[in-house]
Order: sequence, then structure tokens, then C-alpha cells
Amino acid sequence: MRVGVLRLVLVVGVSAAVARCGGVIAGGSDGGGDGSSSGSCSTSANCPSGQVCYFPISGGCAATGSCRPMVACSKGPTACTCNGTTTQACGPAGYTPTPVQHMGACGDGDVGPGPGPCGSGVACELCDVSGYAPTPVSQPATMHNACTPTEMANFATACFSTSATAQTCQAWQTAEADAGSCLGCVFTLQSAATWGPLVCTSSSCIVNTAGCVDVVLQQTAAEKSAGGPGSCGDLENASYGCEEYACGTCSSTDFSTCVQSATANECKSYEDAVASTAGPCAMLDTDAAPGAAKCFPQTDTDIPSFLNVFCGTGP
Repeated sequence: MRVGVLRLVLVVGVSAAVARCGGVIAGGSDGGGDGSSSGSCSTSANCPSGQVCYFPISGGCAATGSCRPMVACSKGPTACTCNGTTTQACGPAGYTPTPVQHMGACGDGDVGPGPGPCGSGVACELCDVSGYAPTPVSQPATMHNACTPTEMANFATACFSTSATAQTCQAWQTAEADAGSCLGCVFTLQSAATWGPLVCTSSSCIVNTAGCVDVVLQQTAAEKSAGGPGSCGDLENASYGCEEYACGTCSSTDFSTCVQSATANECKSYEDAVASTAGPCAMLDTDAAPGAAKCFPQTDTDIPSFLNVFCGTGP
């Protein structure tokens, strides 16, 4: 049975050392006060001290945030947020501290918070996902025996455990940079043609559950990116993508509540496709494919088994 997956789990920095092995370089901060951007973000918690995550008004509810120097003001222009509440938007010219449907007060035709299409009551939930378009999952990149069990265990501790910090994760990356192929297997760029266990942008990484599922279920040839009719990974990717679209601005505290609501409401069609017993994900039943459980890591102790599918001995 399908279970939840860790959200954008690698919140610590990705060091420059990874660039030599197929990874990414984390965006830096200019620390200036000129209003220039210093990295993408979903909340202000992703930004350096003194900066705020601002969203371009022109981007509407699909806007991507960027870290910018804080703008001090007591009252900004009126705007309608993407959860249907009227607020005073204060930020640099053309930006607001939360995505907005439009400037001006919300009206009867605007999307609003639950009950309605969103039932969670969490203000960060985006009820209207009509702007979301799922993309085919990239084919998984596997490098068998690229990582030893010790390397994978050390990675989980350094980058995913409750004691992990940017420093411990970067120390692992630096130590692995010249040690062999493990680092290059673990991290892959989101823009790459194939994806390994962690798929990274310049600021964060996500767990490649979809690719793992297709490897375990032997459905890589069925992926749309391979010219196939569609795999379980494609459906998983679409479902998780919708959840992130609907709940991407939520804090860690509200995210799980939002996802529960989204899968039952605005993202239900994607969730139903995964759950269908007539679809490619029917084999996710734990009795039929017990190995698939390792594709849904819940804590850092699950990470080595997940990595092993791509970078170890395989599923």
C-alpha cells in the first residue's frame, strides 16, 4: 500500500564540492539592501537573516518566491491571497510576501479556504490547482555499487537525521568528493536527462520516489519519457507534484495537514489514479511488491535502503 513520502527533505546546503560529481551548488546570499534576489524559496525560513521570501505579483498563485532584503512598512496595498483572504501586501515593488490571486480585496468569485474545495482549514492550502500541469518523470539513473553501506549510512546521519546541519552535510560531501562515485550517484540535477535518488535545484533536493518505484516494479520502459504508455512512477510524480503545488507555501507544521486535505479534494484525481487497482500502481501492494516499501522513506533510518536501490546493490 502506498504511504506518504518525506517532503523536500534535504534542507541543508549542497556544497560546491558536489558540482564536480554531478550535483549542484547552493545559491549564495549577497546580503545587500538593493532589493536583488539571493535565491529561490517557499517560505522566509529558507532565506538568510534579514531577508524575506517575496513572490512576484505577476506570477499569481503559481509564483516562485525569491529571498530579498526585508521592506519595512506599516501598511501595504490591499491584495487577495491564494487562499481567499484579503491582506495588506508589503514588499518590494511588484512583490508580496505571499502569492496572491490579484491586487485588491477578494470577491465572491475568488478561491477561498475550507470548507468548500479545501477542507483542511490551513490558510496556506491552495484550493485551485487548475494551473498545475504534471510532467513525465525523468528516467531513473542507477549506478550499482557506487556507494558502500557505510557511505550510505553516514550520508543519512549527516544530511537527514535530527542532528544534521548544513555543516555536517557539507562535510560529508567534501569528504566524498574525491573518494569515488558515491557522491555523483546520490545527487543529480533536476535538469538532467536521468534522475538519481536525490533530485536537486540550486537550493534544495527532493527524494525521487517515482524513479525508485519504477526501478523496483521494473516499469522504467513504460515511462512516458521513454516513449511508454505511462508508469506507476509517472502517476506518483503527478500526484506528489499536485500536493506540492497545493501545499508548497505551507510550513513544515501545516504541510502534512494540507496534503491530507489536498489528496481528498483538489488533487483527488491524481491520488485516485495511483490507487487504482487497474492501473500501473496496482503492484504497489506490499504483499505483491514488498520491495516497494523502501521507496517511501519516512525517517533518516530508511534512507540507506532507499539509496541502495540506485547506488548500492539494487532493489
